[in-house]
Amino acid sequence: MISIITPHYNGAVFHERFFKGLLEQTFIDWELIVIDDCSEKYQYVSVKRHISKDSRCILLRNDINRGVSFSRNRGLLNAKGSYIAFLDIDDIWHCNKLKFQYNTMIASSIDFCCTAFTIVDEKLNIIGFSSSAKELSYDNLLKFNINIACSSVMLRRESVGNFFNESMSHAEDYLLWGQILSEKRFNSMLINDPKYLVYLKSRNSLSSSKFKQLLGVFEANTELVGSLRAVYFTTCYVLNSLRRLVNFKMN
Repeated sequence: MISIITPHYNGAVFHERFFKGLLEQTFIDWELIVIDDCSEKYQYVSVKRHISKDSRCILLRNDINRGVSFSRNRGLLNAKGSYIAFLDIDDIWHCNKLKFQYNTMIASSIDFCCTAFTIVDEKLNIIGFSSSAKELSYDNLLKFNINIACSSVMLRRESVGNFFNESMSHAEDYLLWGQILSEKRFNSMLINDPKYLVYLKSRNSLSSSKFKQLLGVFEANTELVGSLRAVYFTTCYVLNSLRRLVNFKMN
């Protein structure tokens, strides 16, 4: 079984699309764990109504707003599946995403797998694609800043030796992916096909948030490789981000 973990906070505007897409998955042996992070009452009632329609869906609610890392960790602690996937409430999976990714991981003995993704705006207009010419590895994550969307990730339960760092507000997922990929005993794969995930790029991505993301990456790199090497790899992150931005605008 695959356990799907979804943090939720005031996401009612996405509920119809989210649950419709999930129920269209061709792989059916899954459980959905939604962790509501103390949403407004009507938003909570909405997600609770959708959850009640399918016995594979579980709803947990935080007593106070605790943040996305706490919510994902709570989902991990309650997951029963041998594989773990993440899906944010505003992202969209291809109907064959779970089946293709799961079968690929089984066939190739993969522990950590992510996919490329299609980037859309709030009206679902395509504005870009993620891609990487590099294989997914610890060194390539650090040096080339392979863009791993949380909603693209599936991993074998045994590979989760750490949890999301709840003290970090940015790049906590980057840190966890780095910790998993640093374990040489785990096999990893990037499926370089963007059709399997549609990733919503919010217009709320302000410069201040990007600066906080940069600080988060530096903090994560410090945790992974120490402060001196973190300077080098964070510089790589900046250069790769600028290169990606230039290519995005040219296309």
